[in-house]
This record gives sequence, C-alpha cells and structure tokens, in this order.
Amino acid sequence: MRRSTVRRCAVALGVLITTLLSIGGMTAAPAAADPAPDLQVSVAYGQAAYNSTDTFTVTLTITNNSDLEADFLQTFTNGACVTGVDGWPKLGSDFTIPGHTTVSDTETGGNPIDAGLGGTATCSGAVTNFFDPSVRIPYSTSITVNQVFGDYHGVVFRDRNHDGTFEPGEGVDGITARFSITGFSHTVTETAMSGPDGQVDLVHIPVGTYFVEFTSRRNWVIDDPNFVTNGGDVTVTQAAQPTQFLPVIPPLSDRLTAKFGFDQASYQPTDTIHLTVTLTNTGKQPITGVIADCNRNGDGNAPFSFDGWGALSINGPGATIPADTAVTFHIDLPMPADAQADGYVKAPCVFGPEPNSLPEVGFPGGDPTAKVPGLTADEVLQFVRSDNTTVPVTGLRVRIVDQIAHQVVTVATTDANGEITLPTLPAGLYTLHPLGGFRIPAGLSNELIAVSPGSSTNVRSYDVTPPTS
Repeated sequence: MRRSTVRRCAVALGVLITTLLSIGGMTAAPAAADPAPDLQVSVAYGQAAYNSTDTFTVTLTITNNSDLEADFLQTFTNGACVTGVDGWPKLGSDFTIPGHTTVSDTETGGNPIDAGLGGTATCSGAVTNFFDPSVRIPYSTSITVNQVFGDYHGVVFRDRNHDGTFEPGEGVDGITARFSITGFSHTVTETAMSGPDGQVDLVHIPVGTYFVEFTSRRNWVIDDPNFVTNGGDVTVTQAAQPTQFLPVIPPLSDRLTAKFGFDQASYQPTDTIHLTVTLTNTGKQPITGVIADCNRNGDGNAPFSFDGWGALSINGPGATIPADTAVTFHIDLPMPADAQADGYVKAPCVFGPEPNSLPEVGFPGGDPTAKVPGLTADEVLQFVRSDNTTVPVTGLRVRIVDQIAHQVVTVATTDANGEITLPTLPAGLYTLHPLGGFRIPAGLSNELIAVSPGSSTNVRSYDVTPPTS
C-alpha cells in the first residue's frame, strides 16, 4: 500500500503546482496521462429467484486484471440492493485494488422491492474513480421475486361480561379495518369490514407488516394498548396464524359532550381571544383527569392548551366532571402569531383524560373559528377542463364563499383565459362552487383554498368537469 500513498501525494502535489502556476500567470505543460488499470466489475444475487419474504444475498466483485494499482475507487448504487444495507460498506468509500487482485463485498438483507412486494429486483450502480470522472464501470443484475401471500383473521367484540374473552353474540359489525404497507413509491392497501359476528377476514393478501386503522360510524374505540388511537401493526405471514381478538368500547363522547367556541365572531390582531367550554357528563360516574388537547398539528393560527387553560391545561392533572353535571370553563389566551396572516384563528381541541399523554380517539371536541381581518392578497383563479387541461373554461360562473363567516363573497365569471381576478381578497378560508353543472372533481381537495398575503399575485389552477348531457 506504500505505492498508493506515494501516488496520492503525487496527485495532490500536481494539483498544487498547477494551481500555483495558474495564479502566477504561467501554464503548466500537460502531464502524460497515467495508463488506466483494467477493471472488471460484476454483481450477482445468491439465487436466480427469491420469495418476497426470503433473506436476500448479493455480491459485488471487482477484479484488477492489470499490473497497475487501482486507487481512489468508489462505488455507487441506484437504490438498495437489499433492504437494510446502504451500498457496499465492506469496500469503504475510498479503496485501492492492487494489480491482479480481486475484491468483493457480500451483503445480506431483506427484499429490496418497494413495500416488500414481488416482481423484479434490480441491483445496479457503478464503480468510479474519485479523481478521474472518465472512469465509470457500470454493473447491473436482476432477479425474479415471487410474491408470497397469507391470510388475516380477526374479531372485534364488545366484552359485555368483562371476562376478557370473546363469546358468541359479542361481535361488533360495521367496523372498517384498513390495512396498509407504505413504501417509497407504492402503497399496499387492503380493506375489510366486520360482519355481524365481528369477524374481519382478508384472504390471499401480500405478506408483510401492515399498519391497520379501525374506523366506524359508531366511533368504537379499540381497547388494546397495541392499538393506540385505533391503529397498530399487524403481521401477515404465509403460515396460518391464530385469530386476533380485539375488544372495543364505546367512545367517551357517548357520556361526555362538549359545547365549545369563541365568544366573538371576529377579533382584531392585538386582541385577547376568549373561548368558552361546557363539558357535560351524562354518565353515572365522575370523569377525572379531563384535559384540553389542542392543536396537535402545531398550526400557527391556533393556540396550544398550555398556560391559560386552568384546570384543563395539558400540563396539569386535569379537571373532574361529576356525574350528571355540566361544568363551564372560560379561557383567555393571546392571539396566535399567524392568525392575522391567515385571516382567522381556530381552536382544534378534544377533551378527555390522557393518562399516557398520548392522543385518544372517541373524545368530544370541535374546531371553532373566528375571523381576524386586516390583511389581503391578490388572487387569480384559473379554470380548465378536466378532460383537456389546455382548454380554459370561459364564461364559467363561480360562487366564492367565505368558509369562516359562511357568507357568499361574490359570484364571478371567468374571462377569455378562463381566469377570475380577485384583487385585495381578505386573507381567510374560502370554498369554490362552480355553477351551471360544472364541478371540481371529488378527491382533488381543491375546493377549499387558504388565502394568505404575499409579495406577488397567487395564481391557482383548477380542473373542472363539464356537465353531463
């Protein structure tokens, strides 16, 4: 390795001399190019095919067929060749191969296909030289990954006799279970709904660890510590698994209600905001440790439930709501920093005990809003046909509604460019309602627009579906 060190010093000295000559206005004579080592690169998986649940092995082999030492070498990969391993760590980030020598790196890991699915797995990349960009020796190999399937069987039930076990007649129907495995570019989703016996069955689905979310119109709460906020991991394997029994309980909102809102419809930016919360316990037992859990998303136009919330503060032991009793709380808070820029203040909160300091489901709450006027924005709304987004929709009448005040701001008509210009529109939250049979396709989430002031005009484009004949 002494020769490698000497050559590295020579390369560095050459760069220094060239730099100094350039600074002095002189030009160095071009140095004779070193002959390039003859490198042979190959990559191969350990098998011609794998199952999606197998452990994968892959080997990169580099052979220097010349008398010359090959140094300053690096490897690059186009994505992981096996899950859990980044590149070729055994070779390092800067390595040397003596003449007539072979080096290799064998790595072991999981299925590299996104979301652990079947298909074709490819390991590709290149061996390069740090100082010579002309040296780039690509490598690539592909194998077949066979998808493995399995079944899931579960039961959601209400433990009416509180014995901790499922008995016939305790099953709860109408609970939707959404299974998902999220990858970098692909998500596996499966959905099932519990039947009259509480059975949740999914047959012949890709194996893997799914995140499962349970929802229902009744707002049943999964009473299992592994499914906080009605979600948790479930592993589906090829081998048959025992049925998973999950108890459910009624939501807290069945016996605790919340009447909650701002005391004013509008505030000035420097005002103190006032909230009134009335919590009513319709049950026969007191509810202890009740707190306000607000602004979990950390929005800048909403308050947190720290100081100013009194007994409902998230930092305290919580309030007690006696049985068959309503308790009212008055909250005074400073205006959130971003409320004026957004044009409104909001208070997304739920109320109930959180002994583990974790968010819960089935709690009563709300998301009241109040306007904070003062700032405006210049808006241009452009409407094009959803079946041909190069064609503007001219003469389209659009009703624009203030979502906070629940009032129609204007009914405007698009011009020859399919545009509606709205100068100095107050900051706020608005919904768009195309008229004449046109509609914004469901699921695009663009009927609701948030207007905030800026240094330039905001231009928004919407696809609209023409009326059907």
